[in-house]
Amino acid sequence: MFLNFKKFKLYFIATSVATGFLSFKSDIEHKTLSNYIWFASETMVTLGLIGTVAGFLLMLSSAFDNLDVSNVENVQKVISNMALGMSTALCTTLSGLVGSVLTKIQMVILENNSNHE
Repeated sequence: MFLNFKKFKLYFIATSVATGFLSFKSDIEHKTLSNYIWFASETMVTLGLIGTVAGFLLMLSSAFDNLDVSNVENVQKVISNMALGMSTALCTTLSGLVGSVLTKIQMVILENNSNHE
């Protein structure tokens, strides 16, 4: 889970730096780099959704293999494994969505400011 946040953080920082760099470039370079940043923003959402699917697969793949409802420790272990998968799913989704929204906000501000100049 920690590695997922670290990857999204680095991805977001890279797109933020690229957005700042974009504000100093010419129009032709601006449009080309702008397309890459919009693509990166959409990729963040996609990676978050892939993490969601991976988390649910992690949660459901081995959750019910050796389930013995009469054994309390066994049920606790199954619930613990399911919670790990669910937290992976939700954290990657949240990271992808937040990174994407923040990148899109920067791009909209940048493009609105460049249109007025």
